[in-house]
Amino acid sequence: MADGAASLWTGDFPLRSEFKGRIKSVVHDQSSSGATLFVEPLPVVELNNAIRELELAERDEERRVLAALSAQVGEHAQDLIYGIESLALLDLTFAKAKYAEELRGCEPILHEMLETKDAYWRGLGLIPKSGLKLKKKFAEYDAEVKYGLCIESGSENLPGCRCGEVLQGKISPPECPLFAKTCHPDSPYGPCMVSFEGACLAFYKYARR
Repeated sequence: MADGAASLWTGDFPLRSEFKGRIKSVVHDQSSSGATLFVEPLPVVELNNAIRELELAERDEERRVLAALSAQVGEHAQDLIYGIESLALLDLTFAKAKYAEELRGCEPILHEMLETKDAYWRGLGLIPKSGLKLKKKFAEYDAEVKYGLCIESGSENLPGCRCGEVLQGKISPPECPLFAKTCHPDSPYGPCMVSFEGACLAFYKYARR
């Protein structure tokens, strides 16, 4: 026999090729050099067959048991799904609570003080229920009511400015005839260039490079 034990995976034995006639066996493979053969001696063929049959029987039994267990689990699928989803919700709730505790946060009460109103947006015009105002019971804190302010609509673009179309995604900033000419960060003209996070300012600073 060559150095090494029998292969536990295949049941083959390594045998030097010059001794192959001395042992009655079935040749299954050989080394890349051809110096070693991997053989199955005839006396153990029946034993290996029996082992293989037992392995197949074991595999089939494992499949049967797993299929039976899966079927039993499947009968309670909805309960399990509900339990998993509930655990996920609890986990999220506890995470929120822990985060709020670390921040010393409090529950927002804006909905108790504010209500929606129609509002004008520069470049976009009037958008229904897009703004917020203090509710009537808090009118004493409303500067517009307290001081009798009259706020103009401010819905029209400045002459030549196309910020409204930029905001709506209809055009890109360079398509505005004022962009980077009369409207730039050092002398902003339209709201998209005035605002620090405005589309025109961002395009001017980063996309033009």
